[in-house]
Amino acid sequence: MNIPDHPRQFSLAAANGITPRMVDTWYPFLIRLPRVLVPMHVDALIVRQGGGTWARTGMKTPPPDAQGKPLDSLMPKVFANLPGPRPPGAYLHWALPSALTAGVHQSDSPDDPGTTKFPSIPDRWLVVRVFPSRKDPSMRTVRGWVLQSADRNAPGLDHPAAHDLDAWKETGGQPDPALQPFTTIGYGNLSWAAYFDNVRNRLGFYDDLSDVPAGPIAYLVCGWYSDPALDPLGDPAIRSLADFNQRMKDLSWSLPDTDFHEALQSAQEHLKVTMDLGLASEWPTKLRPEADAPFNPRSPKQASPAVPVGPPYVSDGSWWPQATLCHGSVVAIGWPTVGWPGNDKGVLSGEEGGPPPASAVNVVVGNSIVEAMAVLVGKATKSTQDARILEAFQLNVLPELDEPDGRARLDAVLHSKTFGSKPGGNVDDRVWQPPSGPEPPPPDSAPPGPGVFQPPQNYRKAPPGNLPVGTGVARPTHADVQSKPQFSPAVMQESQVLQGGLGAIINYVAPPGVEPYQPGKWVDTKRPLPRWYYPLDPVILVQGAQRSFKHGSDIRFNPDGTLPCRISGTPAKQYSPLHGDIVQPPLYPYYFLERGVDNGSVPTDCDDLLGEMVLYDPGCSAPIVQAGAQGQPLPAAQLTVQVQKVMVDQTAWWVTRDPRIDAGPVLSKVNYGGVLPSPVAVSPPIHPWNPLHLEWRVEFIPSPGGAKDWTPGEVDFNETVPKLPPAAGAKNVITLEGRTPVTAGASSTLASSVRLALAQVASAGGTGSLPPQLIEAMASHLGLQLMYDIDTYQVQNVPGSGTGADSSALEDIATALDSIDVLAGSLGGLHTKLRGGYPADGVSKPGPNDPAASPCFVVRAGFLHLLRLRVVDTFGQFIDLCGSSDAVPASPAALLRSEPLDVAGRPELLALPPRFTSPTRIWLRYMDAEGGPDEARLATDVNPTAVSPVCGYIMPNHLDQALEVFGGDGANLGMIRPTDDGAVVWEIAPGTPSTLGQRPSSIIPNLFLGAIGDALLRWGVTDAGVPGEQDTALQALLRVRSIRPPRR
Repeated sequence: MNIPDHPRQFSLAAANGITPRMVDTWYPFLIRLPRVLVPMHVDALIVRQGGGTWARTGMKTPPPDAQGKPLDSLMPKVFANLPGPRPPGAYLHWALPSALTAGVHQSDSPDDPGTTKFPSIPDRWLVVRVFPSRKDPSMRTVRGWVLQSADRNAPGLDHPAAHDLDAWKETGGQPDPALQPFTTIGYGNLSWAAYFDNVRNRLGFYDDLSDVPAGPIAYLVCGWYSDPALDPLGDPAIRSLADFNQRMKDLSWSLPDTDFHEALQSAQEHLKVTMDLGLASEWPTKLRPEADAPFNPRSPKQASPAVPVGPPYVSDGSWWPQATLCHGSVVAIGWPTVGWPGNDKGVLSGEEGGPPPASAVNVVVGNSIVEAMAVLVGKATKSTQDARILEAFQLNVLPELDEPDGRARLDAVLHSKTFGSKPGGNVDDRVWQPPSGPEPPPPDSAPPGPGVFQPPQNYRKAPPGNLPVGTGVARPTHADVQSKPQFSPAVMQESQVLQGGLGAIINYVAPPGVEPYQPGKWVDTKRPLPRWYYPLDPVILVQGAQRSFKHGSDIRFNPDGTLPCRISGTPAKQYSPLHGDIVQPPLYPYYFLERGVDNGSVPTDCDDLLGEMVLYDPGCSAPIVQAGAQGQPLPAAQLTVQVQKVMVDQTAWWVTRDPRIDAGPVLSKVNYGGVLPSPVAVSPPIHPWNPLHLEWRVEFIPSPGGAKDWTPGEVDFNETVPKLPPAAGAKNVITLEGRTPVTAGASSTLASSVRLALAQVASAGGTGSLPPQLIEAMASHLGLQLMYDIDTYQVQNVPGSGTGADSSALEDIATALDSIDVLAGSLGGLHTKLRGGYPADGVSKPGPNDPAASPCFVVRAGFLHLLRLRVVDTFGQFIDLCGSSDAVPASPAALLRSEPLDVAGRPELLALPPRFTSPTRIWLRYMDAEGGPDEARLATDVNPTAVSPVCGYIMPNHLDQALEVFGGDGANLGMIRPTDDGAVVWEIAPGTPSTLGQRPSSIIPNLFLGAIGDALLRWGVTDAGVPGEQDTALQALLRVRSIRPPRR
């Protein structure tokens, strides 16, 4: 249709922003009802000059026959770099909302390892760049691209093609089978979507900016689903407003429903206009059967939401949003320098962000996160005592330190945390299931018959002939008397009338269920076997690497722990400058924006978000001022002042990025017409730095004698200095390298310990009686005082950690610890590499025709020497740590280590005490007391013979310092007691026939219990010459048997 040829259509199109480009690219199956606008984080790395070295982070595209091959074959080599520098331009990368990146593990049974299912993510992305117009510098123009993220790679490239916005029309694309379904794990790696080189033109975009001579520039990114059935809000299971609210809660998204009616009405009016112009809008094919289903409350055919008569209700629950739109932006970007004409240093007065200097980063190695975190605290406070207290605090064993052996208990707990575990399988056990429910009474017995006392039965015959026929029913001689009914006719018409209280009515309508009787029976049940235990890889903590909150932290700006969303039609549409107390006329985006998105295959919300972005983009402050002047020229000085005022308004709402500050007084001075987005959706022009993984290279130096070179102590090896390898020329040295993701696990662990402690403090002092009409605020006065003391405690910033304002006085201790700049990683896969690449799962092993695993250490015992360590981010930026590089090994002086890893006199070594590299467990089973091969069991219907593990019983007799022995049936067999000369004798129980000099085993029928008695007699001969102050074997056994653990 040619709009100018139809005057009426031309007026409708102009009034509703419908352009010829939109008509030419119209897609009828696009959902045009209101959507939930979900904010997301967008980063823009601006490379102003080519150069530098960049780490290789992109995975290879899997070949068609890659099914079943290891994922490592697709990963880049460790410490590999790109062959050349990145060319100048803008590199965009966005992080999806956390709800779209979280997988759900599904398992059918305890034995089934199950699978983890990840949600589908949007596969259509609009990238819009706003930059100065070449025709009129006071205007801003737009260039856009559309990414079909799930498509195949373009010929000769490792990414799909980007489509020009003006020429793109939805056709379905060419989906890549290897990316179906399209999720954040891509080809199977959990961090696939976090790297730019993996997701270029999928979840990232490169703009060479060749058509932009000068900035400022800004970017808007919007994403939606080409298949609305994959949208989390398009689930057919959502069949009511309550279902919708529950789904939003499950996604940790919040959305006020106060604008539902207005949003739907506006969308339907727009739909009516487009249909008048001949632009059809059809319900998506996959959702059409559901929309046409009878009694479907979600049907789009509804003219308008039903609004009941009465007060101004917002929604009656007959409609709710059924689609999402993810959006984010980066504003005020200078090009080709940091600033632009009239603002040479940019909105942040210079370049901010980027990787920190390597000298400002601390690296700690420990056996666990707890150990490594304690080392950091000990270094900061210069106190080993503080480190020990922090270890106990994180493990929730702080009270143990007050015990006489508290230090040993803490060491034992720390030692246990260096091991991981996994299920050891199950075994079928036959058990008796007792009967359940009330047993029914026995049936009544039939009464006995009369027997011989049965009386004779006489039958009388009818008389012959016909009986006389009566005259029918006699006519009544009086009228019937009807009493007045007790209830009204309406009540009497009911089938049954019940009388009684509410409980009687409820019990009649829904009588309480009675558990049916189930007789007892033998059933098979699963009984877990002992767990497998395996050594954990050493942990590395990196402090001062400028941790990023880009991934998994999109709820950090909202105190209620949800991601604030909006609905279509609510983004800001106008800006009204303030001059004193006078509000100037509103300014709209089209005053200084040459064009919009103008594409009929793109959701109309993208136009609204584009207009909103230019209103709060500081790079558009000058065009906003010139648009407000309405063509009147402004003096340069006045223009500068006005631009600065507008820029202050545009950046004032950034105060909402700190949830500890009340933003109300600031926002009251800014006049935007609409609802501002979450701070997540708007990124300032900061140089991005998002550390994602550690790359490491170490030498493993095995002990020549293996585990024999190590001396065991009370808790672990390394209690004394082991035999050390030579400083040079050590044999059998193996170089290992790998990569491991870095997370905020250390700070989260510490913060959770603090929250647990706060809960315990709040309940300190017990509880007392509460007076009537009062609400309990605290468990006790002691808990109230303790919580007040903690609430007034301030967490001070670490000196040198930053130049910003110190807002630590506003921090609560748990929140402060949860956001500390500490990243945790590990030497991931170290033990797998020591096993020749075969995981320690008890199953993996070389095949019949495969060579033997090499190297293969069944027991690892030796030392580690760290050679190189670096942190790599989303775009391939990296920092070499501990002074390491390709040619220089890591400096031992720059590496902190926990006490168990320290080797006295050899700072370059890290101790690795003997450990099995495969999962192990202690197998202690109850066996047949008679020495048979069967395990102990009860008698069942399958095995009617029981097998008892009881050999007998021993009971200390402290009065005689003796040990009484009983058989498995409880019969007294005798006593082992000391004599006056220090020997030990065996006395047979009274009444038992015997001969002189018999051994216990000749009387005790059980082989194992008799052997214990014989051994005590032999030790009695040996202990006869032991000095009196030392225990004999019998005395030691009695004392051990009498020790009981202390009560708590």
